[in-house]
This record gives sequence, structure tokens and C-alpha cells, in this order.
Amino acid sequence: MVGRANKENRADARVQLDGDQCLLWDCKSAEEAVNLRDHLDGQFDGYLRKEREAGRQPLAFLVVGPAFTPQSVSLAHQYTARTTWDVAPVTGEGLKHLAERWAAGNPEKPFSVRLLNRTDLIDKDRAEFLLSLA
Repeated sequence: MVGRANKENRADARVQLDGDQCLLWDCKSAEEAVNLRDHLDGQFDGYLRKEREAGRQPLAFLVVGPAFTPQSVSLAHQYTARTTWDVAPVTGEGLKHLAERWAAGNPEKPFSVRLLNRTDLIDKDRAEFLLSLA
């Protein structure tokens, strides 16, 4: 995993998967709902393209924030249709719920991060659905 590197214009972190595949994420600290319009085409698209130029195949990009504007999910779907890269807005509450429930129910089984490879809002309810797929 690669840690914070905003100075170098990279996502906050990367999880290396099989071969050259990876999953990226960026955390947005905000008191209000995050609007993907402010970050998607410039900042996040740059991160994904930089990974591809480095010979890696980014499968998905997770944006972690407290909440997201209603239009953010639509923007994520539009971006995926243009680029084939999945973008998932993930609420902090949803991510925490997913981690706690996984640790309580399957602590010895590795969590498949590929479940996060989707263009969808991942909140507490969606986290429950993802757990049912594991």
C-alpha cells in the first residue's frame, strides 16, 4: 500500500492487487457533503491516468467522505461510462460499518477489496449488501 503523497499528485493510497491491477482511494475531509464535480475530472482523473502511465491498471477509485451531494453518484456513473474506471463515493460511516462487521464476523478470512470495485455510493446500507456478497 502506498501512503499519503498529495505533494506528488497521487491518490492518498493504493492497494496493489493481482499483477498490475490496483485500487486507489482519496479521503476528503469536509464538514459538508462532498461534490465529486469539484474533484473528479481534474484531480481524480489525473491520479488514475498517472497510475496507467506507470504501467498499473487501476480498477477503481474510492472517494471517502462524510457524505456526498445527490449529483455525485450520477457524475461517477458518467465518468465510468467515459473512462471504464469505477468511482465509488464511500461514506466514512459506511466504511467503518463494513470494517467493523467484517472483523466481527470473519476475522480470519481476508476481505476481498474487489467488492469495492463498483460505481455506486457505499454507505452503511450498501456495506451490508457487500457483506452479503462476500
